[in-house]
Parts: sequence; C-alpha cells; structure tokens
Amino acid sequence: MNQASWLSIDGGLNLRDVGGMPCTNGGSTRHGVLLRSGSLRRLTADDGVALMAVLGVETVVDLRTAREVAADGPSVLARAGVATLHLPLVRDDQLALPEAQRGTDPVAALERAYRGYLGDRGHHLVAAARTVARSVGATLVHCAAGKDRTGVTVAMLLSAVGVERAAVVADYTATNDVIEQIVRGLAEMYGYEREIEGVDVAAHLARPAVLSAVLEDLDDEYGGAAGWLRRHGLAEDELSALRGRLVRGGPDAGAAS
Repeated sequence: MNQASWLSIDGGLNLRDVGGMPCTNGGSTRHGVLLRSGSLRRLTADDGVALMAVLGVETVVDLRTAREVAADGPSVLARAGVATLHLPLVRDDQLALPEAQRGTDPVAALERAYRGYLGDRGHHLVAAARTVARSVGATLVHCAAGKDRTGVTVAMLLSAVGVERAAVVADYTATNDVIEQIVRGLAEMYGYEREIEGVDVAAHLARPAVLSAVLEDLDDEYGGAAGWLRRHGLAEDELSALRGRLVRGGPDAGAAS
C-alpha cells in the first residue's frame, strides 16, 4: 500500500492530505495545506464540520463539469460558506472517467485525457495553482473519482514546488488502494451510471506510467511543471508563494523542478 495520508472522514471518497512528501532540495510538503478528494456528495454535516473546524478547509477547487455540478447541487462545504471555485478540466460532453469510453484502451484514453487537460484547460490549472498560493487555510481539490483531473492537478502543483518525482507518482498511484470503494461510491451516484456499469474495475486504475510520461514531456519542453506554469501565466512571485505555502524546510524551500 502507498504511504498516503488518508483522512478518516466517513463520507469522504479518496480523501487525503498531500503533506509529508520529500522535496528534491530538502524539506517536505506541509500537512493541512492541500487536500485531494473524489466527489463530496456523500459528506455529512458532521463531515463538513470536521473538514472546516479540524482540518481548516477554507477553499474548494472543483474540477468537474457544469453537468456534474448540476447533478449534485452545492456540497455540504459550499452550503456552510466555504468558497468554491469551479475550474472544469473537460467539456460537459466529455466523460468524467475517460477510461470508461467503450472500445478504447484505458491507457490510451488516459494519455489523451491528461494531455487534453494541459492543452485545453491550462488556464484552469494555473488558476488552481494561484488559488493554493493565495490561500490562508487548507485548499481541497476534487473531481469525481479524485484520480484523473485531481491527479494531474495535484501532480502539477507538487512537481512545481520540487517534490521528488517518485513521491508525486506514488501519491497519484495511491488511488489504486481504494479504487473498488471509489467505483462503488460513484455507482451509487446519479450521473455516473454509463461510466461505471459494464466497465471492469481494473479499467479505472490509475496508470503511473501515463502520468510519468506527461511529466517527463514537461521536463523536456518546459524544464518541468514550474516552467509550464510560468509559460501559461503564473507569475514568479505566485510560484514563490506556492512553494512557501506547500513546502517547509530545506535550503531552497522546495525549489521548482
């Protein structure tokens, strides 16, 4: 099992903290700054209290489509006044779970999807980075499964502040530890039926080789995720603020890769 910081919230789906990850120049990511999750639909009022009062969540970044948001309505956190920023990474007519496309190799589907997030919705990835950089309390980033859209977004943020590549990929892959729970949870939710029914659970697995290839391409073309974010509009002072928020210790406080 991957060494992920799972959070014990009853209604949480693939919910964890990305704190404690080693950085290339020393130091590690802070706990209680960036959380990642799947759908928030099952959160109870008590779960909301725990996330806000105990874990300090003050901002939610929702990467789902408008169609998914409309199916759910406001989350328990939004109803409690937590600021929610909607930054969809795919169009409304695209699948929330790209690997669920019938007749498509799941690996190839994820490759297309992940590159599509960067190519088509790069401004939303920059906005997510800017949100975390400017936050005071914890930021919770989520989509439906907490695997693909959330996985790529969190991997970009962690890579940009210098988290070791192996740790970034391991955090992404940790979703596989709870993939059966995720699939069961989504199967019970309105709106995901066609992406769950008749699709083998194994098709929904996170694919570390796919994420690694995407990050390696960013290394080659932009000098890493930090360079990609700069090229797409994140200012240097915002990148420094992101490092300061996410990283503690180390001589360079997690210099960008």
